[in-house]
Amino acid sequence: SHHRRSSLLRRASRPLPPPPPLDRRAWGDAAGMRSTREIDVLVHGATGFTGRLISRYLAARTGSATSAPLCVALAGRSALKLRHVQDECAAATGQDWEPPLLVVPSDDEDALIATVSRARVVIAAAGPYSLCGTPLVRACIAAGTDYVDINGEVPWMRGIAAALDEAAARAGVHVVLSCGFSAPSDLGVLQAVRAMRERHGCETRAVHSYVQFNGKLSGGTMATGILLDCAPHEVQLARREPFSLGGAPSGGHARDIDAEPSSAEFSHALGTWGAPFWMS
Repeated sequence: SHHRRSSLLRRASRPLPPPPPLDRRAWGDAAGMRSTREIDVLVHGATGFTGRLISRYLAARTGSATSAPLCVALAGRSALKLRHVQDECAAATGQDWEPPLLVVPSDDEDALIATVSRARVVIAAAGPYSLCGTPLVRACIAAGTDYVDINGEVPWMRGIAAALDEAAARAGVHVVLSCGFSAPSDLGVLQAVRAMRERHGCETRAVHSYVQFNGKLSGGTMATGILLDCAPHEVQLARREPFSLGGAPSGGHARDIDAEPSSAEFSHALGTWGAPFWMS
């Protein structure tokens, strides 16, 4: 099915190579190793805008007033800022919350490995990822730690998949990119397609997603946008390929329905206007 959502789904000039066969024993071994670690969830970049939101969410569900048996840790470059986030979360949730606070440079891969090896999964909230994301992904693979992030940098994701997919599979590590917006949207599309098939017995040709929101750009998001806009020509081409991350139709040629949305359109079904969402 086709999911028309944004101007940042890109078309690959040639299909990406298939992933290597997975050795399921690696996944089992890695999961067993992770199950004994002291930290369940490590928030890296906890002092940024989104990192603070994630930390507050986790604090509300794992603080002293809850029975959740999860250990959440916060990681960042400044001990002072990490303590501020801890206090902010405790005040916002009205309960004691004392997560481990881990100070680690974002560009010291040995220090990153030592830090993430204590955790079962890392939530990476520090961007731009093209500047500081790759060492953390490499560290998680080396340490056998699962990794999720909130990035929206398609060219960087394509590079990570090409360079590290095989290594992650061998290590039994899940590397799940773009969980801030794209992955939830894709899961919504999957559920919609399944529902159409199960309830109505028909296949889905296209899915149009609409999101209503308000707010401001965070510093990391703004920095990412500036970096992408100033990136060299080959990066701009990758940004404009609707199948840059795979999923090209049979034959590898884009269809008319795959064209990028480029202007505002009126939805008669919803009775409102919509415009392409540049972040997804």
